[in-house]
Amino acid sequence: MGPTDRILIAGGGLAALEAVLALRGETTAEDLPITMLAPEASFAYRPMATRAAVGHGSHWGLDLARFAVDHRVELVADALGSVDVDAQIAITGGGERLQYSALLVAVGATRRPWLPGAIVFGLTEPGAGIPSLLRDLEHGTASHVAFVVPADAFWPPLVYELALLTAEYVRTASLVVTLSLVTQEPAPLAGFGPRASLAMAQRLRRDRVEVRTGAVVDTVEADRVVTLPALSGPAIDGLAADPDGFLPIDERARVCGTVNVYGAGDAVACPIKQAGLTARQADAAADSILADRGFRSRRRRPPAALDGILTPDADLLDWFHDPRWTGAGDMRPRSIWWPPPEISARRVSPYLRAVHGDWTAGDESPPAGIPVSLDLSRRGSPSRRHSSVS
Repeated sequence: MGPTDRILIAGGGLAALEAVLALRGETTAEDLPITMLAPEASFAYRPMATRAAVGHGSHWGLDLARFAVDHRVELVADALGSVDVDAQIAITGGGERLQYSALLVAVGATRRPWLPGAIVFGLTEPGAGIPSLLRDLEHGTASHVAFVVPADAFWPPLVYELALLTAEYVRTASLVVTLSLVTQEPAPLAGFGPRASLAMAQRLRRDRVEVRTGAVVDTVEADRVVTLPALSGPAIDGLAADPDGFLPIDERARVCGTVNVYGAGDAVACPIKQAGLTARQADAAADSILADRGFRSRRRRPPAALDGILTPDADLLDWFHDPRWTGAGDMRPRSIWWPPPEISARRVSPYLRAVHGDWTAGDESPPAGIPVSLDLSRRGSPSRRHSSVS
């Protein structure tokens, strides 16, 4: 690489950090100068927020300036505004022009509310709104909670896990509360296959969560409603985008119509947004960047499917003592999806465990569960209805 070459990574989230760690795993700062362009000062690992929201587990995060120093990365506190592909220049929101030899767009998606009056999990701060919901249940100011799965939910199991976690909380506290789950799916988690769907339906019934399937959400009658945000792509000026603003990428993680621009994470056109998937996309982009510059690379491709194991019978708030999961003496609640966020990102997860002095996870799959493979090849244009909560 020449003295003016620069690898520019736009974003400060999971995909950006995973890519930095992947690149630094094969190169030094002298070999490969890297600049991170991020408007945020800190990183929060959103997948850890679900259980932390109900008082179990903790958030994982870090200061981006410290991360940049540790990995010899230049940090620019700004956002990506547009890209001049021909000149290989990224223009920031503040008007700065950054030359690059390779650009990874990992800026995430725009999260917005779509159901007026609802608690939108993950809209702003991870887990925001759930602690106040639980207080309302304890104080008796709310007695019916509805969990709504959006028609274009980026990760449906998250809504189910929130409902089951709340059911565990209600049962532990001996509260008299009605819980319901509302979805347009013909059956719970129908897209995950018949076995997974049936198992989830049985778990919801066991935990006394009422289920309303095939529902077009015009009005939800409940004291409190919880849902996920709607997502829009970044629609970066100068780059190709689908009708919703997401970036289409090819088998080398390059943004379509470009040579040296790559995409990963929530910004790319993929029907599912999930931590393990984001990390694998970032690893594939890093591999392509390395290979194009003659460095050692595994030449991985962005995954065409998301494989995992659904464990609907997991005791979400019951401490799990198996040392294969927790390490000596540690305790953690389980998740309904394996691999869990604690180990789903190949590089970021162990890095954050080390930073926080947290438990050491094994890589064995759970002893019981339902294998699931989700096709990522199609993304439909989402249609949303204006709805209300009463």
